[in-house]
Amino acid sequence: MSGNIGANPARPWVDSGKVQLRTLLVGVIKPESPATAAAILASKDPAKTWQQYKASGGKLKLNVPANVSTEQMKVLSDNEKLMDDLGANVTPAIYYMSKENTLQQAVGLPDQKTLNIIMGNK
Repeated sequence: MSGNIGANPARPWVDSGKVQLRTLLVGVIKPESPATAAAILASKDPAKTWQQYKASGGKLKLNVPANVSTEQMKVLSDNEKLMDDLGANVTPAIYYMSKENTLQQAVGLPDQKTLNIIMGNK
């Protein structure tokens, strides 16, 4: 799940069409995180459900399964493996291409200066 579940400071760049965001859900923050992530993945529109969940500060009532399905657990495990392979040990972990076209990583919620760099303003 996301480190900061509230407002998305990247929203202006996304809304302008200059930036695309991809969220990979992982169930690593709390014991209930895998079931919460599975509920989001199992919804009719996972992207919309994720946005609503974030906007609610994590208070949106989800249809949380008693057991995470094998398919959903594989998605979460694959996402966690990718996170581990990339060396991320905290959420959010942000990956972006620099102006030199090299992969960069920012872990944790970036401050405004770093966010401007990530989004290509500086």
